[in-house]
Amino acid sequence: MIIKRPVTDLIDECINEGMANSQETASNMKRAYVSLIYGRDPPVSLVANAIAMANSLKNSKYRRVLLYTADVPEECLIMLEDCGLFTEMREVEYIMANKALFKKDWFREVFTKFHIFNMKEFTKVLFLDLDTIVVDIDKMDRLFDLDCKFAAMENSKRPTSGSMWLDHGRLMGKHCGLINAGVMLITPNSELFDILRKDVCMPSNHHVPGMTPEQFYLARVMGHHFTHITQIYNFEVQYHGGVPVTGLWKRTVDISEIVCLHFSGGSPLTTVSSATYPSPDLGYQKEKMFVRKAWDADIDRGTQLRANKRAIQAFDLWEENFIEGMKNLDGRISLPNMPYTILRSTRDEIAKRT
Repeated sequence: MIIKRPVTDLIDECINEGMANSQETASNMKRAYVSLIYGRDPPVSLVANAIAMANSLKNSKYRRVLLYTADVPEECLIMLEDCGLFTEMREVEYIMANKALFKKDWFREVFTKFHIFNMKEFTKVLFLDLDTIVVDIDKMDRLFDLDCKFAAMENSKRPTSGSMWLDHGRLMGKHCGLINAGVMLITPNSELFDILRKDVCMPSNHHVPGMTPEQFYLARVMGHHFTHITQIYNFEVQYHGGVPVTGLWKRTVDISEIVCLHFSGGSPLTTVSSATYPSPDLGYQKEKMFVRKAWDADIDRGTQLRANKRAIQAFDLWEENFIEGMKNLDGRISLPNMPYTILRSTRDEIAKRT
């Protein structure tokens, strides 16, 4: 079955009608941070990310919800529940998108995060990838107050003159080429969810494959409804092929200037548990050859030094949140749990080093 009417028309009508019929007020304000874990064999590093991320949110005044799929092993779910850092854990079904949306055979289950559009009991949700850490929870909480229905960082790599090409809080409109879906502010709308789910799961003429498929898709079909959030709310720690090297990214030295860190360039657990941590060159994803070449050819030495210094601070903060979050589990695990044994041992080794 091919959708004949442009999906963008359906989305526009749905969003415009929703904007006319609903408005968040102080009396109905229900907000939540939401993350997702999926897969029958998630690496322990992903569970560690979830614990560290949730620990960085623990002082928020809003709820913290973890979505998970039925195939996530019970022992992992026990850890994530017993850490006490999530106020709610909720099972969701996979959303398996049509293969035409994928440029390569990876991220095949990533459209499952679209369940955030269906969380209608909340007036706003702030989705965070598990490989994020909030530095300033008060400022992060205030992102919910942004006067918009949808928000994310515009992430297309365009020439800049020392700053982002869009101001914080500005509607992207025609300027949206790509979004970074690692941090997204969403106003749930069940009708919109149904449109998106049906569209991605069936063949459609407008489907275009993307390396980061859900980000590419959202930018194409509803990016003009998204408001831009500045890079400090989704600051990728290590340089790699998808990082917009803006003036902000080049000059920032101290992570206290950042609200939310995004470890999209590599596993924090692998990094901080390495015998060579902290190495002086953490500012880029050095295990990839094309990134190493671009780092040397395109990034000036001053920017490299600032990025390296900033990355060490960022990984140190991840480590602090991981160690603290793991302490919450001591004595609380109710069943024998191999991931807990591995992560507790890793935590103790890291703690000895520090």
